[in-house]
Amino acid sequence: MMLATGLVGQDVAWVTFQGGVDLAYLLKTVTGCPMPDEVEQFLEYVRYYFSPNVFDVKHMMRWCEGLYGGLERVAETLEVEREAGESHMAGSDSLLTAMVFWRVVEEYFDEDEVCSATAPHNVDRTKIIQAGLTLTDELGNVAELEGKRVVWEFNFSDFDVDLDEHNPESIKLLARQGIDFQLLKTHGIDSARFGAMMLATGLVGQDVAWVTFQGGVDLAYLLKTVTGCPMPDEVEQFLEYVRYYFSPNVFDVKHMMRWCEGLYGGLERVAETLEVEREAGESHMAGSDSLLTAMVFWRVVEEYFDEDEVFISLFGGELHNLVHAVIM
Repeated sequence: MMLATGLVGQDVAWVTFQGGVDLAYLLKTVTGCPMPDEVEQFLEYVRYYFSPNVFDVKHMMRWCEGLYGGLERVAETLEVEREAGESHMAGSDSLLTAMVFWRVVEEYFDEDEVCSATAPHNVDRTKIIQAGLTLTDELGNVAELEGKRVVWEFNFSDFDVDLDEHNPESIKLLARQGIDFQLLKTHGIDSARFGAMMLATGLVGQDVAWVTFQGGVDLAYLLKTVTGCPMPDEVEQFLEYVRYYFSPNVFDVKHMMRWCEGLYGGLERVAETLEVEREAGESHMAGSDSLLTAMVFWRVVEEYFDEDEVFISLFGGELHNLVHAVIM
């Protein structure tokens, strides 16, 4: 029945808490075979039957300051209440694990980060919807037009919500933020034309520094619009493309935070920690997020670093979670 329902397959993400034993039992029921002796072979079975997107909250906690212990302790720390049943009952524990997972994602990561290892692959399967650009000078002053600071937000026509592959929850979020997907199909920008304009304006080149927050997905989409080519399978080749088209001076604030005591979580949390306010728009809107990212970047530089050659050599061209990984 597990095989027939589609729960076992490449298009489903699985969440567990210290789940090696649980997954081994499920594998045994699905395959009817004994478990392999070697850990790597067992993990290959897990990836094959349950998809590469298996998330173990206990493993994720290694990057979550202040989280330790078992499921009950972690839930208590995160103020997540057990809504049904009792501890050590499978159904109740699975519900609590799901709730804890999403709270961990909310507090310490974000959905794109959890899935970032597959970012370029996902970009090949999906289409760009929005892009936001904020231009600053070397001191962090935002570009002005007729005396007013400006931010650019581009909405594209490529995506068809009725036909194209997408994450339903992400689409619901963008719709709540005011994006009209039907309108974009007729009045949006063609991404290929946008890519050509990016090349023509000089924004893509060796003399421009780029700033992003957890930017593997964003840069992969921009690369796709500029080159019209699929993303490479290997991380190092992807990073070479990034450095070639966007210059070696690409700074990912999320990657920089590894050297910033007290900074963790997504863009909103980091901005709050640094007392940087969102000056325009709403979260998850490309233009507003690009402005907030720029402001957070300059505050991080001011608080934790000096903008010098050492700074550039440490962080230029490195992207969070894509430094030493293979894209699946």
